[in-house]
Amino acid sequence: MMFETNNFISRRYQLQAQIVAKRLPQVLQQRGLEAAFAEFLLTSTQGMVLLFAILDLPRVRRLEAYTTPELLHHLSTDLQGLPVFLSNSNGLRYAIPLSPLPRLPK
Repeated sequence: MMFETNNFISRRYQLQAQIVAKRLPQVLQQRGLEAAFAEFLLTSTQGMVLLFAILDLPRVRRLEAYTTPELLHHLSTDLQGLPVFLSNSNGLRYAIPLSPLPRLPK
């Protein structure tokens, strides 16, 4: 498993990212899917810390199985409620915010 970090990210978020990166393959395997991750990228932008789990598309057999709302819910539940978003603008990746999501003003 390849794990890259850019920007300065606190040790707390780095440890949390490692735990999440270990859980994601386990959940996929529980659902009968290959844990076809090419790499994990931990980044921060504008005060948010995000973990991207990038899938290796040549190893993914049934793409639709990796994008179902049920799978995203299962991943989120297994990660103790952390939201899991799909990003497919450049390949397929799961985006998991490790820091709290910003709130809109009232």
